[in-house]
Amino acid sequence: NELRITGLFVDVLARLADSGELPDLDAASIELAAHNISVLGHMWTFRRWFFGRHYTIDDYIHMQTEFILNMCKHQGEQ
Repeated sequence: NELRITGLFVDVLARLADSGELPDLDAASIELAAHNISVLGHMWTFRRWFFGRHYTIDDYIHMQTEFILNMCKHQGEQ
């Protein structure tokens, strides 16, 4: 099930790379980013005791989405 869900992220990231929206992502970077998204999604569950006192779930989702997109956009700048 984990791989199926991560595969959904792989598909979306691949489409974004193909469309030119995330042009610097190669296949290996897409796989890694997809797994990062899955793990970051789980982090709310594991760290809710902290995050819940500082952020709403919507804040968390927004901040993590921005973090992931920035990470993917700057992949080719390394």
